Amino acid sequence: FKGWAESPTAVEPLTSFTVQRDTTLYAVWERNTVLVSDATATVTSGQSASVPIRTNPASATLSVVSAGGLPQNAATVSGHDLNLDMTGVGPGTYYVTVKASYTGYITGESVITVKVPITIVKPIEYVLCEGDSFSYTPVTNPTNAEITLVSVTMDGNPVGDMGGLAVDGRSIVGTYGQKGTYAVTYRASLEGYVDVTNTVFVKVNER
Repeated sequence: FKGWAESPTAVEPLTSFTVQRDTTLYAVWERNTVLVSDATATVTSGQSASVPIRTNPASATLSVVSAGGLPQNAATVSGHDLNLDMTGVGPGTYYVTVKASYTGYITGESVITVKVPITIVKPIEYVLCEGDSFSYTPVTNPTNAEITLVSVTMDGNPVGDMGGLAVDGRSIVGTYGQKGTYAVTYRASLEGYVDVTNTVFVKVNER
């Protein structure tokens, strides 16, 4: 209820009114819009997730308007949850539009941001000998993701100066001069995508 007006078709109420004669006043009403919460979800390719969506009124009915580039049936609604199935979905950012309907209210909409991180193909474990050269090029999707070293440990202990390893182009290269089991953690990043880290294990034996 917004107030009173002298006309039955008025959309804005009177701010003030002085009664000078018998007058009929008309109520001015405005339909409320259903409020829908925004949300952001990060789901790895091939996995699924359920994102709760809040509405006001709480009993409003949800439905998907647009999957935002996701495959058909990748985004569905169950009650007040947005169910996401990232099977076969490549890395990137997708925008799913949902609407909420309630009798007597204007339908509300909201955009749910769905981020699928860069994918890294799980590397094999390397077995080398002391003094052997090491070269590992992570297989990522997208293929042009930038590779940076995060940390290197040997038998669980941090190794200073990344153990002599470095990134050359997109390859992690170097030489292991001491026996032990190394864990090389690296990050794949690309503008517009969610970064992801992974670890490759290298066992170095005595020569």
